[in-house]
Amino acid sequence: MISPLLSRSLVTVQMLVLGGLIFLGWSGLWERAALSIFALLGLLLFFHTLFMLGLKTFRTRPEPKASACLCERGLYRYLRHPMYFSVLLLALALVLASPEKILASSLGIILMGIFLTKMHFEEKLWKLREPQKYLAYTQETKRIIPFLY
Repeated sequence: MISPLLSRSLVTVQMLVLGGLIFLGWSGLWERAALSIFALLGLLLFFHTLFMLGLKTFRTRPEPKASACLCERGLYRYLRHPMYFSVLLLALALVLASPEKILASSLGIILMGIFLTKMHFEEKLWKLREPQKYLAYTQETKRIIPFLY
């Protein structure tokens, strides 16, 4: 299990890191077409996954809501964590657009570490909640990167 304090701390740091990336890269993002497309794709995928989950089950913390069911629709048919993937696409565009590459890259690495930690806890909780169903789901999907991981 994950403590509520750790759960809230992960989300707080995640939001601070995302805020830092937006601050560092936002102005340069729209000056480069390829980066703009990456960012827009990330945002589009984010809203798609939000729609697939539904606002009633969406949560920024790693613990699924008691009323949540395992989502296997949309991108969730292929990835167990498509929302993290979408945010990482946006973050990558922001890192590449930032004039402060070292600082932005460091924030990107921290964000990836937070997501990996949250994924670990989420998957552990889903395995406890729906063992057979989640095991089958993990065998049919990748974790976060399509076709790779």
